Amino acid sequence: MRLALITDSGELLRAIRYSSKYVNLEDFVSTLFEQIDVFLEDNCDGRIPIGIGIGIKALVDAKRQRVSSSSTLQVLVPYDLCGELQKRYNIKTVIDNDVNAAAIAEARFGIGRYVDDFAYINIGTGTAAGIISDRRLLRGKNNYAGELGVTLFERLDEDASLYTLESVASGKGLEDEARRLASKHPKSVLQKYLQGDCEEFAQNVFTAYKENDTLAQAAIDNALNVMALGIYNLEMLTNSHMYVFGGGVVADGWFVEQLRKKVEYLCARMRKSWTAEFRISELGADDVGVLGAASILLDALEQSNTKNK
Repeated sequence: MRLALITDSGELLRAIRYSSKYVNLEDFVSTLFEQIDVFLEDNCDGRIPIGIGIGIKALVDAKRQRVSSSSTLQVLVPYDLCGELQKRYNIKTVIDNDVNAAAIAEARFGIGRYVDDFAYINIGTGTAAGIISDRRLLRGKNNYAGELGVTLFERLDEDASLYTLESVASGKGLEDEARRLASKHPKSVLQKYLQGDCEEFAQNVFTAYKENDTLAQAAIDNALNVMALGIYNLEMLTNSHMYVFGGGVVADGWFVEQLRKKVEYLCARMRKSWTAEFRISELGADDVGVLGAASILLDALEQSNTKNK
């Protein structure tokens, strides 16, 4: 979890991070309150912020402002986290999916502010997209638009199974794919990392790839092929001007450059030209989450002011 104090111009004044785990809501909220109380006391000099924005890895009902389900919280029924915070701090609180929030931050503070249409694609532990069309976030009926990571593919080899894009093309997906293919590459340097949990596995895969490790090459080539197909199809559906990439897997730009080449190769095969730009987010993998949280709050305040005029 990361807490930050941010100005309405996007300047990050102070930020802290604390560890969290999959717990029940009561324990999660109790710890969150404790952390916010200390953070406000240490950083606000008695001043009250104009509001709280929350970006969360979850399915969020944006209209009702409820957390519907989450891989990081034990949510059994739609939960009003905003309401709990508003009652305690008496300031406006808004919430959205973390990748939606990051896309809005790109539109407000990042590269996306120069164009009307773009897709923000986060490739970290998982993979998802936030789609901005005519400067507005495309949400869909249930705020579920942009879930690129759960689009389906099918293996036509001996496995003959359905799989999702992020089960191959993400930080966790690279590890899972390496485990799936490991028996075919017994001499791979990655074998030692597959014996237990390795927090830096994705980076080890990239390093091994550049050293011509066959298992790393198989895992990354599969990720690039699937991701290229996903983006090609997304472009056919959205006609975006630009693709902005964020997340730990793409931070150094190497994966995105290889992905661009794959997409251009696909286009050549289909006799189509590729005109959309590929860019790395300039907001930073560490900061885009809290900037996204601030951005959805600022959007909500501006919409409220417009209605009241």
